[in-house]
Amino acid sequence: WIMRKSNAGDCWYRAAQNCYLDAVGGAGASTSSSLGRELDIIFTQFLKSDKVAWQTGVGYFWAGQAVTQMRNNGGVGSGAPGQTWAYTQIHVNF
Repeated sequence: WIMRKSNAGDCWYRAAQNCYLDAVGGAGASTSSSLGRELDIIFTQFLKSDKVAWQTGVGYFWAGQAVTQMRNNGGVGSGAPGQTWAYTQIHVNF
């Protein structure tokens, strides 16, 4: 995934559509539209005639220039943060 803001002056929006951090000019602002890139690797095993599925995955996010600027301008630290996560889940279809 390649994640970008619609333009450099836009916000990075939360699920409720409010700004995650301020747009250009506010505290924690950025002047770039590049939020970052994400790589996900997912494995799914179907069981019981495709009625049950077990899935596991791992992902990594490389912070883009906008995230690095927001982190530095917001006084949260310095450098481009990255993040790794993993999950497992079971799906049941009926």
